[in-house]
Amino acid sequence: KECAPRGAAAGRIAGIVLGLCVACGLAVWAYSMTAWRKKTFIGPLLRFADRSVKYYVGGGMTAKVKILFGFYQISTVLSSTYSARLPDKYTSWTDNLANAISIDWS
Repeated sequence: KECAPRGAAAGRIAGIVLGLCVACGLAVWAYSMTAWRKKTFIGPLLRFADRSVKYYVGGGMTAKVKILFGFYQISTVLSSTYSARLPDKYTSWTDNLANAISIDWS
């Protein structure tokens, strides 16, 4: 298998980042349109977003997601850094997630 040229890989990464920025910008713009909440085609989605944000902030989910993300980062490099392995019941979901989201940087 031959590696892709650096320019092509950098272009793909830049395209993905730019696409994500545009998508997030459009989502924020649509979310800020308060008059759209009464429209039939996008109103239910925006009202659902309002409720989701309310429950996310009200439930203190930011700290919980940060802790979960930190555990994921530690458990994925634990075996390669310290030659230690956590039991499978702790790391099976992280292995599956790492395989699903893995980015081939070569």
